[in-house]
Amino acid sequence: MKYLVIIYKNTTSTPSNEEWDQFVQTALRLGVFKGGSELGPVVTFGAQSGNIGAAHIAGFMHFETNQLSTLKNLLLTHPTVVHGGTIELSELPNS
Repeated sequence: MKYLVIIYKNTTSTPSNEEWDQFVQTALRLGVFKGGSELGPVVTFGAQSGNIGAAHIAGFMHFETNQLSTLKNLLLTHPTVVHGGTIELSELPNS
């Protein structure tokens, strides 16, 4: 299964580069990490604007695994979570 993790900009402290490196290295070692990125400047289109959308999102990560429990355990060590912030895990449908 494929999964998307949305990373929000709401940590109570800032994760270090070393914490990010360690998390990514662990995810790579487990064979579940397939990529991701920080987000740059956001431009909103459409009639609805305000406190919605990517302005509150720091980045995303893509994972693949048939062992959801392994991924959930890994995400408990995500630097954003460790620093009091929020991430969301969503299954990506096969299309």
